[in-house]
Amino acid sequence: MVQYLDLRISLAIIISLILYSVVVPQLSSYDPRLWNVVPRERPPSLQYPFGTTSTGQDVFVLSAWALRNSLILGSIAAVLLVVIAFTMGSIAGGTRNTIIRGLLTYLIDSFCVIPFLPILIMIGSLWREALGTIGTALVIALLGWGGQARNVRSVIMGLRERTFTYTAIFSGYGVLKLIYRSYLPYIVRWLSIAFLFGIIFCIGLETTLSVFGITSLENPTIGTLIFWTREYQAYLRGLWWWYTFPLVLFIAFLVAMYIVVRRLIAVFIEGVR
Repeated sequence: MVQYLDLRISLAIIISLILYSVVVPQLSSYDPRLWNVVPRERPPSLQYPFGTTSTGQDVFVLSAWALRNSLILGSIAAVLLVVIAFTMGSIAGGTRNTIIRGLLTYLIDSFCVIPFLPILIMIGSLWREALGTIGTALVIALLGWGGQARNVRSVIMGLRERTFTYTAIFSGYGVLKLIYRSYLPYIVRWLSIAFLFGIIFCIGLETTLSVFGITSLENPTIGTLIFWTREYQAYLRGLWWWYTFPLVLFIAFLVAMYIVVRRLIAVFIEGVR
């Protein structure tokens, strides 16, 4: 249908870029972290479709590695963020213990208002080399779950007044069993949307930090590619292919993800109505 054309195009872009980021690194004959493996500063050609860098790297292969690492980091961070947010928010909204509910609500509100970005910059500056991809994803998830947890808490508090909740309590359900047996089916679609949105958020945040050299620069990501183009002044030296192709791929992926999330939110709202 015409009304879902944007969704189909977006899904095709996402699948194509994922395949590109997975297949090309497997077919590559060299480690993209190595320098001087191809001729330097070659413009796009049949041999080097995206050209080469001033450090002697193939931009086509390097972009695939960078996109793959960014997707891995964003996916890991998004999974951890959603799991933490769901666990904390559901317990805060579902428990009948006023002390536990008050403490968790205070904790969630605290993570919503803490200066997230300055703390992340400080951690990245102090332990930049030690964090790596997994460490960076973990730090982002541990600092960024507050807003999602607050949303989960609001949803659970609404479900807590439903008739099936009282039936489950009279049947002997504890808090955790009540959450995972009775509440989870109602918000699993919302969690899926939160996961996709979390990927966009985490990839964008990691890219922002990498552009300024705050994260580890050893493994290529979209952010580190932009960082090295700035270090070697590719903008001023006319090496447009070095930054243009990675940026186009990055923007295409984020825009496609945004369209998919927007469509899913619309479907979710229609389902609720």
